[in-house]
Order: sequence, then C-alpha cells, then structure tokens
Amino acid sequence: MTHPTKQPVYLYWRDPLECIAWLLNHPLFRDVLEFVPHHVYRTSEKLCQVYTKWMTGDEAWNMQVCFPHNQQQCFTLTSA
Repeated sequence: MTHPTKQPVYLYWRDPLECIAWLLNHPLFRDVLEFVPHHVYRTSEKLCQVYTKWMTGDEAWNMQVCFPHNQQQCFTLTSA
C-alpha cells in the first residue's frame, strides 16, 4: 500500500550489533559506560544511599540480581 507524500520519505537502517560494537569500541565511551550496578552510601554504616546515576539506583540493582548467577546478560541502554 502506498500513500502520497509532499516530499520523499527516507528510511535509514543500521545493523544494531554494528552500532553496539561501535559504541563499545569507541575511545570516548571507554571510561564512561557502566555495566555493573552498585550502591553508593554516604557513610560506612550504609544509612543513607546516594543516587547519582541509573546504575546506582535500585531498579538497576534489582534487574541484575534477578538473573541466575550462571547466566550472562547485556543491557543496551539508548538515552541522551
């Protein structure tokens, strides 16, 4: 089925695996990407948790601990 348009529509497609490989191998992102969630606390008594990034939050932690220890997973996050 075709629909008339005032200007041509251009569709771009990229291989998702190539995009991920490019991001993981790019030197600018090497020290910025995080794959392991962690908790950050203000004191050693762990009374006050600090939330600075998504990987320090409870949702990232809950996602990670719900997988069995013998399984490998890779989270792909696309955000600005």
